[in-house]
Amino acid sequence: MNSLRSALLCVLVIGCGPAASAEPETPASTSVVFVGNAAVRARLERLPAPPRPWSTVAASLTPDDFVELCPYLTANVHLEGGTVTCPDGSTGTISEHVCNPVEMSATARGLPCAISWGEIVACRLAMVEHPCDGGPVGENLEECHAFDACTCIGPDSP
Repeated sequence: MNSLRSALLCVLVIGCGPAASAEPETPASTSVVFVGNAAVRARLERLPAPPRPWSTVAASLTPDDFVELCPYLTANVHLEGGTVTCPDGSTGTISEHVCNPVEMSATARGLPCAISWGEIVACRLAMVEHPCDGGPVGENLEECHAFDACTCIGPDSP
């Protein structure tokens, strides 16, 4: 189930309605602007400055943007997968993701809300660190609240 998220993972959308049209953010500045709740900001503060601002709306990222982002993601966001045995005996799975700029851009454009790429990265990092504690799709992790709201996945989902 953890394969539902990553740095721009495949999105399962249930009853969220059409995608919002996001205006592209100009990537001229690489100054660090932290977004999201306190848990998201704390996660992102630990990382080196990204090639695009954390606040960039994920849906505005083009394949060319991902050509630039992929080395950063590979070096800093743990795209490798794995399986762990949780204390209760269940299995936690972390999906592996290959940086494919065209696919990642298409997935990002398909998101039904204006979530930032920084919020997606923070959620992925939280799920990698807590594969047993986050719930089947990370709904128990504060870093994933914006993603849950965006995809209609989470504890309050129908």
